[in-house]
Amino acid sequence: MIEKKILLLVSGAITLLLLILDQIGTDRLCGGRQYTECMQNLHSLLTIFIPVTAVFLAIVVFYWTREEVYQAWFRFLRWWIPLSVLLILVTPEYGGGLINPVSKGTVAVFLSALFVLISIIIITYKYWRPSR
Repeated sequence: MIEKKILLLVSGAITLLLLILDQIGTDRLCGGRQYTECMQNLHSLLTIFIPVTAVFLAIVVFYWTREEVYQAWFRFLRWWIPLSVLLILVTPEYGGGLINPVSKGTVAVFLSALFVLISIIIITYKYWRPSR
């Protein structure tokens, strides 16, 4: 149960921080100048943490489920998040138009959506499967 609380608090805090920083904007955080390296680095850093928002939403659902359902999901989470962060890190900042539309933002959103879908499948399967 402590593990659930810690995950809820940490992912909630990061999600709240992302929302606050989004409202402030990278231009204000970097001194209000034209596009700078500070803005680019800050944007890249914030993009890496987008999947944490999906984790926060999932843990809110899991907080009240049976322990075996949570544990099955947490085993998935332990390898999914590092893999997502790695894939986002190695993806180019900007896509190449129609030929290569893949960018950090699209990869982060796609991986977050896929995470939510797989989490729902795990929840449903483990919840309806008889306990052993």
